[in-house]
Amino acid sequence: MPSIREVFDKVDKQVSETILRVVNTPEVAEALLVAGRLGRIGLGRVGDLRGGVVHVLSLPSHQDIRQLAHRMAALDGALAEVEAQIEELKAEPK
Repeated sequence: MPSIREVFDKVDKQVSETILRVVNTPEVAEALLVAGRLGRIGLGRVGDLRGGVVHVLSLPSHQDIRQLAHRMAALDGALAEVEAQIEELKAEPK
């Protein structure tokens, strides 16, 4: 039976690889470049445009990434606690 850490690492790897596969495409790079250029020349609300592009391409927004990072940090902390408890149980005399 895999440890909790192994399961967590496997899920983390799969999610990270999926996000990187989607984000690391020429289309995404071009869309973000165009949004950045529009911002520099002062056309409209570029933040909304960039957010719209991210939404249309079904990409996670900056806020989504921050929320995921916070959730992963919380999970990592909880995992460390569980691992410590398991180690304590293993160390107890039987």
